[in-house]
Amino acid sequence: MNTQTLLSAIVFTSLVATLSISTAVNAEHEHQARLLDDKQAPAVLYHPPTSTDNKKPFTVTVKDDEGIQSVTLFYRKPNSFQFMTTRMKRVGKSNSYITDLGKHDLGDNLDFNILAVDLAGNSQLVRGNSGQTIASADNKKH
Repeated sequence: MNTQTLLSAIVFTSLVATLSISTAVNAEHEHQARLLDDKQAPAVLYHPPTSTDNKKPFTVTVKDDEGIQSVTLFYRKPNSFQFMTTRMKRVGKSNSYITDLGKHDLGDNLDFNILAVDLAGNSQLVRGNSGQTIASADNKKH
């Protein structure tokens, strides 16, 4: 390979790398701009389990156009004063978040609050009881 061909290959490789970096930076800037414009809180949906087996994981569905930062479950037995807290884990790349409460032996009836926070910092708090279906008001928009 002669010097001019080698130099051309180096320049071409450098241009491709610069273009790739520029594209990645532009994509990140666009994502940040969308987050600044995001004023809608995440949508939260909870369906009670079909069985009374309290050893099953507590599962909720949380959706947001720009992504979820965290989902936290606050729970207690009915008529109990103090809430316990646990951070819920995302199931793969789905919109499902789970946590296992079976070891706490809380029974079939559980008061809870779910706090979902999106990447822009918008939050949705839903309250409920483990025996009822709960959906945030804007759940249909996602």
